[in-house]
Amino acid sequence: MQGLYQPLYFWIVQITDFLIIGQGIAGSVLAFNLKRRGFKVRVVDVINPNSSSRVAAGIWHPMVFKRLSQTWLADKFIPTAEETYLSVERELNGQFFHQTKYSRLLTSVSECNDWDTLSSDERLASWMGEITPITNPSVRDFEGQANVYHAGYLDTSEFLSATRNWLSNDLLEEEYSDDRLELLDSGVVYHSDRYEDVKAQKIVFANGLKARESNWFSWVPFAPVKGEVITIFSPLLKLEEIISKGVFICPIGNYRYNIGATYHWDKLDDVPTEEGASELSKRLQELIKVPFDIVDHRAGIRPAVKGRRPLLGTHPIENRVTIFNGMGSKAVLMVPYLADHFIDYLINGSTLMEDVDLSRFYSFHS
Repeated sequence: MQGLYQPLYFWIVQITDFLIIGQGIAGSVLAFNLKRRGFKVRVVDVINPNSSSRVAAGIWHPMVFKRLSQTWLADKFIPTAEETYLSVERELNGQFFHQTKYSRLLTSVSECNDWDTLSSDERLASWMGEITPITNPSVRDFEGQANVYHAGYLDTSEFLSATRNWLSNDLLEEEYSDDRLELLDSGVVYHSDRYEDVKAQKIVFANGLKARESNWFSWVPFAPVKGEVITIFSPLLKLEEIISKGVFICPIGNYRYNIGATYHWDKLDDVPTEEGASELSKRLQELIKVPFDIVDHRAGIRPAVKGRRPLLGTHPIENRVTIFNGMGSKAVLMVPYLADHFIDYLINGSTLMEDVDLSRFYSFHS
């Protein structure tokens, strides 16, 4: 007769519509938009404090300042972002979406003339405001500052923490592994290490650069970029708006300001560097006259893609495996609109925009 004690394991099977890998900005907004349309989701994610979503300063605005042009699809991205994040705030009873005045510092008469000329274009008039003198004594003397309409920042850390708490009953806190994924005729099954199976119609990889670690998307031409951001403490600065020229200065309260960001394509790790802090400090000193102390320094790797357009679509062979990824440095701005676009594709079979369709890279798959 065998021993009286026998361990008992109760295996749970969860039925859902979509299994989302990753709870960064992309995965969180996608989950929120799916749930408010009435679909069930399960999310697989482990917190990484150095993920690009958590490190990001979260600034959003409609302009490409180097070319003085409108950001790609800004007329679609801006209103959807504003509506979505405000809806998330109401649903989660949080405060992390900040619509803030944004000013671009202009350093020459030529820049002022270019701004005045372009702001008269009816396509840009809704984004580009008038030029006013710089009156803040802590900011260095320039030709003026140009107001940018529809701008602000998302406190990404607060947003992700709030959505994670909201998703707690739909969250598997573990590292995703291809070995745990099983494909069925009717969908997919993920075998969790917590004695739980999750059955879903489709799996969505919204986990940034970690998607490259999966055999399903190891062939995708990501072009990752390392970015560093510092937070300073400066009681004498007294800025109430975001300003930028070379770097942005974003007030976040209690005399603290986020300063960023760097862009580097080598040494791709999430370790803050002295070079990064020095670069940001030097650029900051070119803009302000007052002293400051660095109180935080963060680094992350942005999941940018060759061609600088996001990745939406279905694996070239397996239609149950999909991706919503590659948002790069403009994730906060782009994700809400693209999440709706992607959901329409998943649910209704609508056509994806060519600029974002994963099929543009199918030739890379072997």
